[in-house]
Amino acid sequence: MVLKWEQHAGVYCAIVDGSLSEVGDKFTDEELRPFLPLLASYLSHPSPSTSRNFLSKICSLAMKSGLMPYLTLDYQYIGNNLVCQKKSDGFEGFADLDPTQRLTALCRALQKEEFANPDEWLLPCLCEENMEELGWMLSFVLLNMPNIISIEDLVMKLLSLKDGSELLTQLVALNPPLSHSILDRMAEMRKECMFATRVVCERLDDEAVCCFLRTHLLDRKGQISTLIGKSATKHTAAVVLNRLLNIISVAVSKQSTEPLTDVLLSIIYLYHRCGMKLPPSDLTLITSFICRRNIAHEGHLTTALAALIATPTLTFSTSVPVALSYQVESHISAWLEWIRTKTENGFCAAFARDLLNVGLGVVAGRSDIICAYFAEILKLPKVVINQRQMEQWKTLFTNSCLSEADLTTRCTSLPITLSLSSSSGNRLPIHVMAELMTANAFTKYNVDISSVFSGDLLDDEKLAARVLVLLYLLCYKRKVDAAKEQGVYQSDVYMRLPIRYLLSVMEVRYNDFVKARCHLIHLVTELFPHMLPTIDSITIAKSRRAGIRLKDDVMH
Repeated sequence: MVLKWEQHAGVYCAIVDGSLSEVGDKFTDEELRPFLPLLASYLSHPSPSTSRNFLSKICSLAMKSGLMPYLTLDYQYIGNNLVCQKKSDGFEGFADLDPTQRLTALCRALQKEEFANPDEWLLPCLCEENMEELGWMLSFVLLNMPNIISIEDLVMKLLSLKDGSELLTQLVALNPPLSHSILDRMAEMRKECMFATRVVCERLDDEAVCCFLRTHLLDRKGQISTLIGKSATKHTAAVVLNRLLNIISVAVSKQSTEPLTDVLLSIIYLYHRCGMKLPPSDLTLITSFICRRNIAHEGHLTTALAALIATPTLTFSTSVPVALSYQVESHISAWLEWIRTKTENGFCAAFARDLLNVGLGVVAGRSDIICAYFAEILKLPKVVINQRQMEQWKTLFTNSCLSEADLTTRCTSLPITLSLSSSSGNRLPIHVMAELMTANAFTKYNVDISSVFSGDLLDDEKLAARVLVLLYLLCYKRKVDAAKEQGVYQSDVYMRLPIRYLLSVMEVRYNDFVKARCHLIHLVTELFPHMLPTIDSITIAKSRRAGIRLKDDVMH
């Protein structure tokens, strides 16, 4: 029996949302007939709101269809006595059995493993004899004896049969609530996952689509995620894209403030994996969806920023020169200006820090760092932004969002990391400060950074420990160098040590470090002679105790 979905959509939706008992009278017998096994439960457990006319209609349909004998069976009795009844491996005379015997034979067939020879197994033979009746019987088993077989196992068994897909479709039509479980199971199977994806995107509501894509498309190890970018799945990718475009079109037209982060991740994932070339109208729709304002969720804003920058082809045309890259669609520039305003004066602290790190990476041209960061946020295997696109984004970002002067000013407000661990990462505030000081950015824009070099960094109680650690590291390096061995500390570790500053402090506070001073000066003279104290560094050490404004040009 092949069902036309459109004809039965009303009943299907009424069953799913629970309103059938109230509106059941409006449907014709033809519309209700495919759902009889499920509707039969209204006869045994009617709700107070169910009309008598509706119950009478169900009873009449069940008698006309020959289902009444199955409705009056004692399913608990059949299940309890299943093991005690005589076993029958064959299927001869199945049509002559009464309803109780038929269900017993079907339950035994469901509990058995498939035979090497399909002709010896009851299910495929029943499929050939009466597909409609078998669908009804399977529905009664699932509804009344769920311990016989799980939905997942039933899907596996049916998909191994010649007509299994048709029977599975009929089961979903008979029992709409089973659709989600069946489709989730099919999504995990290599041969059936694309079919399940198309069914979800063509038939289910927006919430179900988002849930399905979040679970299966965004799972890097899942079958759908693995196959969606291949040429054989282009049709399925197009179906998913069209459904996602419909969802974001509604969100844009209604100016929705709901984040819809799963939709954003799904469409960006699809765009990257499938290498889609979309018309300008679709590109504008996607960027309009990404650049929606007045969304309070900071995590979504970080994802939106990553999606926009990690996908330059959404924003820039290859025919536009780099120097004119700021001439993009107005809603993109307006959104970048909006996020700058939104993150001012300490608001949206988490997103403000993400924006600062991304901006520093864009302006510095560090595509390796920001691409790895974007891949993690967008759940993509890899993100690639070429040099030309980085230059385009630098032009747009500094013109519409944060200039280099804004970036240096915001860096001074970053919190100092009080404790470090192996999971701290390589984008800490101190790394940002080091990069900007190397580029002489604070001097260029006359930004005061004295507040950074205070507090825990210059805590007198920890100063002695830092001096002793420096002494140990230098002794270790001299010993390793003398033996011409490879030490456990890489050379960049020593490049990051505040050697000149600590030596300058010891010069200022001679009496406090008199015993360690001579050893450290000797080691530094031998290993890092260019890091010996200077007049400027000693001035800095003195100023730190007096609280005098610090300028970064004397630090170099």
